[in-house]
Amino acid sequence: MVLPSAYQDFVSDPGNAGVDSGSAINTLGWTYMVQGQFPEAVALFELNAQSHPEWWRGYSSLGAAYMKVNQNDKAIEVLRKSLELNPNNQVAKGRLKTLGAID
Repeated sequence: MVLPSAYQDFVSDPGNAGVDSGSAINTLGWTYMVQGQFPEAVALFELNAQSHPEWWRGYSSLGAAYMKVNQNDKAIEVLRKSLELNPNNQVAKGRLKTLGAID
């Protein structure tokens, strides 16, 4: 897994001590998504899901990134995990419908 330098900058900055790293890394991942840097976004979202395994939003974001790189089987798996953690996650439901994984 190759993490972007922005992640290294974030974790090495003492000013970020105590910052909710899950949310911050998720935001950073979406920055890469918007810029079309999908491998970097996938790497960040994978790290986030591993580091915060009980956080539904991390899996939801990872599912979106997997969809962008056409790893639809992985997307379905993590989107289902997101729904398991938060059955009200309408974004994950919509993505699963798009993937044909639910009606």
